[in-house]
Amino acid sequence: MEQQRKKVDKMAQLLESAKQRGVVTYKEIMDSLENLELDAEQVDRIYEVFESEGIDVVEDIESAVIASEPVEDLGDIVSATGGTAKYLKEHGV
Repeated sequence: MEQQRKKVDKMAQLLESAKQRGVVTYKEIMDSLENLELDAEQVDRIYEVFESEGIDVVEDIESAVIASEPVEDLGDIVSATGGTAKYLKEHGV
């Protein structure tokens, strides 16, 4: 029961921080999950929560800033925000 409570508390703290910024890094997620025993399904659900809250999961914060700027050299204006996380999720990463 104590282990379950720790999981919930750590993820709640990370989610709150990520909501304020609109972004979270893979490292932050992995650091929060360190020492917690989670199966693949539980990890997938964590990523789904971030996605459902509109939080982008990125490699690093600098990438998030760059990715949030519109990409105009493709002919159409395309927002790259969230593209990486969506691509990885679609490809089972």
